[in-house]
Amino acid sequence: MDYKQKLVKQIKDELVFQKMENETGTEEYNQASEYHTSLISSLNILADKYPNFIDILLKQHIDEEEKIFGDDTSQFDLTQYEKGRIYSLVRCRHMIRIAKEESGI
Repeated sequence: MDYKQKLVKQIKDELVFQKMENETGTEEYNQASEYHTSLISSLNILADKYPNFIDILLKQHIDEEEKIFGDDTSQFDLTQYEKGRIYSLVRCRHMIRIAKEESGI
């Protein structure tokens, strides 16, 4: 499998992972992960429609999120929604890293 195929697989795996986490997570966790859950569902649809462009679509999302949530946030008392956006950014970076490792990039 090439990188884009691995990335599509990572998105689908993340969808399953997030569903399991939401089923066993606390209410606080579920509030924080609401954004990521929605994002992954949307990315899954995009991956089915545009598998050859999914890397660009995911990178575009990460670039936009990094502008806001990529800075050190240890000095702030974050809302659950902000924590969720940061969690989502970390998970999206993780998906790219795993897809690259698995495809040998």
